[in-house]
Amino acid sequence: MRCAALLLCLLPAFAADRSFDLPCAPSDFAPSGDGSTIWFLCPANPGGTAAYALDTRSARTVKLTAATFRISLSAAPAGDLAIIRFPRPHQHDLPVLYQRDRRLADLAFDPTLMRWSPDAQLIYFRYGSTTHQEAWDLLGILRFPERTVVNRKLTAPTENFYLCATNNRLYTGTPSKTAVEYDSNGQFLQRWKTFPAGDFSAACRYLATEASFHGPTPWDIIEVSTGRRLFHFEFTDDTLQSSQYEFSAWNPQREGILLRNFYPPSGPIVEVFDVPNGRVLATLPLTDSPARWSGDGRSVVYAHLTTLVIHPVFGDNER
Repeated sequence: MRCAALLLCLLPAFAADRSFDLPCAPSDFAPSGDGSTIWFLCPANPGGTAAYALDTRSARTVKLTAATFRISLSAAPAGDLAIIRFPRPHQHDLPVLYQRDRRLADLAFDPTLMRWSPDAQLIYFRYGSTTHQEAWDLLGILRFPERTVVNRKLTAPTENFYLCATNNRLYTGTPSKTAVEYDSNGQFLQRWKTFPAGDFSAACRYLATEASFHGPTPWDIIEVSTGRRLFHFEFTDDTLQSSQYEFSAWNPQREGILLRNFYPPSGPIVEVFDVPNGRVLATLPLTDSPARWSGDGRSVVYAHLTTLVIHPVFGDNER
């Protein structure tokens, strides 16, 4: 049952949740990298979306804008910037750059598939394709602060791409194929034979392959240095009649710690999972909007009805 009454496991003695009352039950939210802001979305009739910014220091909420259709969010992993994407008829979504609750600029790129660089100085995005397949081969790079765009031709077409924070490199590929590596400027470096493409952990020691690729799919945790599969999780039962695990996100600061959604027959929950030690550190309720890590990696942020909760998992000095 999706409710906040689910017990929180293994709470450290210092833990104290922070809660914020929102004007709605958010459909999505995104914490800023510096922890100052949480952007969130509210359903708005008929079929629209309203975007808000919550100042976590003052608990002040500011309505930013509203749209007839669905808005989406992408917070920078560092600092206080976010891209809010507005739907436009017969065009790609309009990406708008916000700093906390201030609208800075409309940007000129297609944000359908985009990722911030770990230092928030670049945005990588799907620029286009010279092929007529689902895979694409033109990568766009938006540079800050000048906000200029360049594009690069990829060595091999891809359907997704991933970033490693420790070397600022980019990797493309699918769960069933080996990864192709590029530098931060999109220049080809090498093709790996030991591991596939996937989401990298904070120090890139591990990666998680896609849990959704043309539908739910089994996924793995791979040790990057050896290519060894450490864990395998089934995620193929749409009816969720058996226990299923879905990858959610790596901790941005603590190596080998991830969020995963757990769907046992008794009801869905979120788990904080320690990959090196193979154990669950904390359990939280799974709600209609996903749980997120705070930018400093100490807390998990989740929503229950119209309340947003910042739940500490790690202490200030805990690594």
